[in-house]
Amino acid sequence: MKRLIIAVIVIVSIIFGAYIYYFLGIHEKNSLDIQTQKFFVKERQSSEEISENLEKAGLIKNSFLFDLYAWRKGLDSKLQTGDYEVPNNLSIVDIVSLLSSARGKLQNKITIIEGWKNSDIARYLEKENIAKGDDFLNAGSKKSDWWADYT
Repeated sequence: MKRLIIAVIVIVSIIFGAYIYYFLGIHEKNSLDIQTQKFFVKERQSSEEISENLEKAGLIKNSFLFDLYAWRKGLDSKLQTGDYEVPNNLSIVDIVSLLSSARGKLQNKITIIEGWKNSDIARYLEKENIAKGDDFLNAGSKKSDWWADYT
């Protein structure tokens, strides 16, 4: 009977310790440094690859905790591709939120000159590596897809 009580206490202690480690690990700020880093999430990149890259970049301390938290919240498949400006002082919770909502995404600024034809805009977008010119022209040519929103 004594061994059973000791075994239960040990198991409960291990579970409690693991939870405390997890909770503190996901909420702890990575650093006190308020500088930002550019971070890129590639298309079709898995949560595990993203977390490893975040750890290599020094933005998180534990890629396993990142993966576990993102999976537990159902956000591991909702991390969005793109360029991000990520502050060094975020927690894992903050970074998962940032990458799943695209709040930190860097925006491309473009200038479309009045009088440009669609072909001019397509060339410009392709030159600036924003979109493929053909994709732009195809999207614009399907007036039925977007016209109702502007009438």
